[in-house]
Amino acid sequence: MAKKDLENQSLLFVKFPEQSQAYEALSELKKRSQGPEHRIVQAAVVEKSINDDMVYKDGFTTEQEHSNDWFKGGMIGAVVGILGGPFGVLLGGGIGSLIGAVVTGDKINDQSKIIDGKLDSIEAENPFIIALIDENDQRSLDQTFYEIDERIVIRRSKAEDVANEIAESESKT
Repeated sequence: MAKKDLENQSLLFVKFPEQSQAYEALSELKKRSQGPEHRIVQAAVVEKSINDDMVYKDGFTTEQEHSNDWFKGGMIGAVVGILGGPFGVLLGGGIGSLIGAVVTGDKINDQSKIIDGKLDSIEAENPFIIALIDENDQRSLDQTFYEIDERIVIRRSKAEDVANEIAESESKT
């Protein structure tokens, strides 16, 4: 993914109170992937295992050029790799290959700002959504999530900042 593509994009983390709601939200995002104020680039349901590994469960991309392994090299794959260690090893090339410096063994480097405060309260076996989005107004997508449950937790980071931190971490090794 080119750096210029990331300038207007955000990485969205959404945690739900009920397990099934992440899948319901993914379905809604798929239906509403293009709106007047947003475009979903990639979205995935990810689950933290009881061993603290991150496991990809389901997802989609709206990018025109993609293969069945779209998840492996993109921004979401890189972040999941940072979060989950062993899964990151499976992700392979692209931005996913930059994660090694941030992960120490199979655990997250506590100094990583990439996930700072975003997933503090994710419990094992409770799926959540990570999405790469273009949006002019946050209210549109927020409303989609709040229609499912008003108790959700939404965190946003500029995708460019995440990519820069991954690159910076890689350059230090």
